Amino acid sequence: MDYLNPCNKNQTAKVLERFFYVSNGRDYISVIPDEAERITKLPTLDEVKEDTNRVVTYAKEIILNADKYKDRDIEESVLKQYACDIDPLLDKIIAINIADILSQNNKPQNKEQLKNVWVGSLEELKKDFIQGFEEDDSLLLPQNSVGGIDILKLEIGMTVKNYKMLCELLGQEVKSGKSKKYQLEDFARYFEWEKSGQKFIISDIYDTPLTKEDKRKLGNNSIYVQCIEVILLQYLSKQEGYTRTFTKRNWWEMLGMASHKYGRTPENKLKNLDYRITSWEVRHFYQRCNKKLEQILFSALNSLKNRKLITYEIQTVIVTKDKRGKEQYFEATDLQKKQILEVERHILHNVMGYEKMFQVFIRFQQADFYQQVNDLLYQQYGWNHYFKQIKVIYTFDGVKEALPELEMKLQKELLNKKVVDYLNSNAKDLYEKK
Repeated sequence: MDYLNPCNKNQTAKVLERFFYVSNGRDYISVIPDEAERITKLPTLDEVKEDTNRVVTYAKEIILNADKYKDRDIEESVLKQYACDIDPLLDKIIAINIADILSQNNKPQNKEQLKNVWVGSLEELKKDFIQGFEEDDSLLLPQNSVGGIDILKLEIGMTVKNYKMLCELLGQEVKSGKSKKYQLEDFARYFEWEKSGQKFIISDIYDTPLTKEDKRKLGNNSIYVQCIEVILLQYLSKQEGYTRTFTKRNWWEMLGMASHKYGRTPENKLKNLDYRITSWEVRHFYQRCNKKLEQILFSALNSLKNRKLITYEIQTVIVTKDKRGKEQYFEATDLQKKQILEVERHILHNVMGYEKMFQVFIRFQQADFYQQVNDLLYQQYGWNHYFKQIKVIYTFDGVKEALPELEMKLQKELLNKKVVDYLNSNAKDLYEKK
């Protein structure tokens, strides 16, 4: 703590640098210049998250593995790239936090010990911070809150008994009528949910709240949807016949929404990209990404369908094997679809004990669900497995006629977006200079 200078820049880098050299018994010659700095504004929430994630990740590495780094690695990579030039106010807070951890007698031996020490230090800092406000409670938000909504009490996949319990978890007042409607709309800026009777099943929690104008749920006028429309019509205009059939994944690849690696790269290979990536991160990524890709695709298909350029249908394909082990494919009849539905419902309700498929996906149990369904279908009907595909039916003349207009409209939208982005950026720069 004694070596910190709150009037200077890059104190987080300074404290980590000193720890590295002292812990390795080397002469301490700082490569971080002593430069004065003045705090002129408070950091935004995004700046706090970005800088904190960047610094804390590598600070943990230095604290736990100082003996594994070379001087040049520390100076050029860790310190200059990850610990310098963060927000001035946040720099002071993180520097004090790290200095407090390092000043304790027992050096943490692993990530779990370090986490406990770090959390304890933050709690002490928070107490000191709160005491500084004396009795002015109006300046404080509830713990772990964003704008007074205690979202960190929620977890993805959590089932909340009813609306009253949800308000209790969020630290919000129970309302009725239009007030309740507006309140739920506000909740939707922070997290998504599925309703099951009176229950709320939490499906997603946003890292940062949506603004009231944020259209994160894509509609037919989205720039993404327009891009997909043009690419799809360009593709169809070059095909023979009047139908094209692909699985969802094939459509995503053909339209350029995902590469051939998407969903096919082994989980262990993805986990090896970075020590912070776990199985949960990989599965949660696919869960969220699949949902967004599906929304974009069907928004585009429905937009084209509404203009009578295409129609489409979801087909169920059953796969069997002949005596030589060769796979045979055939489209399911209505009776066979009913049989599949009966088996799916049995596995969902009676075997897994869930009300909705959403609960299967949120717990990453879809592979287990479909395996059990396929096993039972094989026992009862001898089918190896089944899958869904999307069949698009179109008129060639209609596609050729509509394509130039859609291409022109997309170019105008993209140009408009560039102009808007430039003007917003220019206005922001001007405001900050003033």
